[in-house]
Amino acid sequence: MCSYPLMVLMRRENLPATTTALSMRSLRDESFILFTENFVLYDWIMDACHIHGFTPNVVCRTSQWDLLRDMVAQQLGIALLPKYYTDEFDPSVFVAVPLVEPEIHWRLALAWPKHKRLTPALKAWLTVVRQKFPVG
Repeated sequence: MCSYPLMVLMRRENLPATTTALSMRSLRDESFILFTENFVLYDWIMDACHIHGFTPNVVCRTSQWDLLRDMVAQQLGIALLPKYYTDEFDPSVFVAVPLVEPEIHWRLALAWPKHKRLTPALKAWLTVVRQKFPVG
């Protein structure tokens, strides 16, 4: 349905002006504000940190993306969020640069059994989703 790269979100003043991307290794000394363990992104981020030789200093785990944003605003750490979310944040306060090495993409997909008939409500919902997330 859609694919968004994972971005490193931080306060604008904390990122050198010439930086256009950050590697996982470059984040080893940062404090991380992450989604909770029941989000697949949590596992992907933790695995990427371990592959790059460190255990992240996780200062908070939450299921609320707006709390992640607010904690970054208070300079309590960095957050790794899909571009879908970071595009909505105030660029005078925040900067979001792509995470590279590794690149991680948040991909959303929909699936349903082919043998089941779609309800009118599901058909209407799929129409809205297809308009919002057109497939190539």
